[in-house]
Amino acid sequence: METLTFGDALRKVWKDSGLLQEEFAERLGYRRPTVANMMRGIHLPPLEMLDKLDESCPGARQLLEPLLLRERQARDRSSTTHRAPAWDAEGME
Repeated sequence: METLTFGDALRKVWKDSGLLQEEFAERLGYRRPTVANMMRGIHLPPLEMLDKLDESCPGARQLLEPLLLRERQARDRSSTTHRAPAWDAEGME
């Protein structure tokens, strides 16, 4: 079973809104490329963005907030477990 991502859910909310992507982005207070990157999973927005979204698309927050929080937690775990090695400056030529 495939898990729904925040980006996929945001894309669904956008499509259901009937707005052009540019219009959708403006309502969220972002530029279109930023929202496109959110839909691709490249960028995760702050939780406050969901407030603006819920004004235009009632009920969207209920769908998106758990997904956003899950993906933020996964990225946080990933960034703390995959640190770059500390290089010893004396050992470098």
